[in-house]
Amino acid sequence: IGLTLFLVMVNTPMVNALTSVEQIKGNDRYETAAKIADKQNYNTAILINSDNSLADGLSASGLAGALNAPILMTKQIPNTTMERLNKAKTVYIIGSESTISKNVENQLLSKKKVVQRIFGENRFDTSIKIAEKIKEIKPIDKVIIANGFTGEADAISASPVAARDGVPIILTDGNSVGFDTTGLKSYALGSSEIISDELVK
Repeated sequence: IGLTLFLVMVNTPMVNALTSVEQIKGNDRYETAAKIADKQNYNTAILINSDNSLADGLSASGLAGALNAPILMTKQIPNTTMERLNKAKTVYIIGSESTISKNVENQLLSKKKVVQRIFGENRFDTSIKIAEKIKEIKPIDKVIIANGFTGEADAISASPVAARDGVPIILTDGNSVGFDTTGLKSYALGSSEIISDELVK
């Protein structure tokens, strides 16, 4: 997710042929996310639990774009992650205390960070809470709708657009959306087996 966001946020001139490839590689997922964050100038960061909340990370891609914030990964905060969090004044924690512990939050508060936790009862509700936060930050004119169970790959494909435009990815069960899309352009990702025809109508 972090690499996808980095690639879309960096303003590079268009070229006709691939002339070089930059490899961003850490010893683990935490260090790789940290090295991607090093490519950005930021004062806000987003924390997700990389072991059990990939869906939360996908939902957070639009928030990352709206805030120009890197997505960093944690269970407990490794040193590589904390070094990057030290650059941020505000940290958004995505997920409940069962996902990212209160101890992590207290650790950030002890460093005088402004901490905001965003979570819902499940991945669908969390994506809606994130969408509502994006609306507080900036106007939105479109949303991306993906199946939160079988459409994660679709949501990954859409995350560069969500990050570029700062628009929400709403996760659904494929049959209903708990977010008011009135007046918004909605992009439903996947076939009718993933996002039902009734929902599209």
